[in-house]
Amino acid sequence: RILSPLAAFIDSCITALAEHHNRLSIDSKADIQGESPLRVSIAAFIYKFHNIDINPAQIVLGSNLSYTLFNLLQLKEFLHPAKSMHGLLQLAENSISQETITPVVAISDDIEENIVSAITAAGFKTEIINQSSIQKEIETLNRIKATIIISTTSSIRRKNLSTEEMQLVYSWLNEKEYRYFIEIDNIPEPHNYEKTQNYTIKDRWIYMNSFAYLISKSINSSFMFLPKQIIESYK
Repeated sequence: RILSPLAAFIDSCITALAEHHNRLSIDSKADIQGESPLRVSIAAFIYKFHNIDINPAQIVLGSNLSYTLFNLLQLKEFLHPAKSMHGLLQLAENSISQETITPVVAISDDIEENIVSAITAAGFKTEIINQSSIQKEIETLNRIKATIIISTTSSIRRKNLSTEEMQLVYSWLNEKEYRYFIEIDNIPEPHNYEKTQNYTIKDRWIYMNSFAYLISKSINSSFMFLPKQIIESYK
């Protein structure tokens, strides 16, 4: 029982329903992020089975993964990256150039077709990134003017990036404030997150997962961990 993700998921659902049964009436207003007890349970579940420490307040629950991603990409920070800057930085950019930034999503070669379809439906151009070295991938990202990277956890682990190579990814993300890294955790079994946790740049990293991966394809609920500024925009 202790090692069963299914038991943990069921317990989370039962707890959420038991503690908030009165909020399920037709007159109640639903929490746009999902019920708080369930988000807390999911955060504990992910920490226990995947060793990822996330804040329940930054978790958003959704239906299937592709639909959740589609909704996320509709935010102005992604759909209109040039307009997501604020204050003095925005004024400085406007005084220098009126360049319009076209959102482009770079994806790993193992992203599922339904996910790619959701990205395309959201209005984004996609480019598959699968170079022999991280240096070449960075060059490709710059050439296609990518604004978002979407990669699976299995792809990240397969590359087995060194600290220096990961620093190149950090540097690329930090060059422009509208660049984001979206990671889709597609590894079904509990795994040590020691390597990939280095991607957790708090304001640029988005983690997505689905119970279809963790438990069964029949449980098609998904959840994501969003940076604070994205959470505020999502609300």
